[in-house]
Amino acid sequence: MNLETVYIVRHGIAEERSSSGLDEHRHLTPIGVEKTRQAALGLQRSGVAPDLILSSPLFRAEETARILAEVLGGVPMRETETLCPGVDYEQIMREAIKSPKPARVMFVGHQPDLGLLASWLMCGRPETAFLPFRKAGAACLDISGAPGRVRGTLQWFLMPSQLRAIGSAPRSD
Repeated sequence: MNLETVYIVRHGIAEERSSSGLDEHRHLTPIGVEKTRQAALGLQRSGVAPDLILSSPLFRAEETARILAEVLGGVPMRETETLCPGVDYEQIMREAIKSPKPARVMFVGHQPDLGLLASWLMCGRPETAFLPFRKAGAACLDISGAPGRVRGTLQWFLMPSQLRAIGSAPRSD
């Protein structure tokens, strides 16, 4: 199976400072949890269906990924250091195509790295088409090419308020 789709999601609203004082220990706030859950419902209603969620191990990203995994139907999840701040784009893509070789992968991480990753996928350069992900915002890119030459085509880029509106809209079925 080849990687076909990449979803990129920024973590939800997190506390300004953790009790330990360490950035990696910052948790989602109660509002961050609720807004992330609403955004996840918007993704679910939009037909987002990853085969695997890869998450930064920083608490706020891991908590966001768990919410997404649950709302999207129990998607398998794996933490990876490759999504910590200061990412290596090629290393992230190598991580994405490891066994079980998913067709659709969701990355959950941090800004500015996610915006730079999206640009790198679309243009081959991280600064050319930077995407300004807001907290719990998301993008979808169709992927083509061989490892080392992967390119993405942006399908959509949604702000968290748009995802929440989609998630809370009355169903017409």
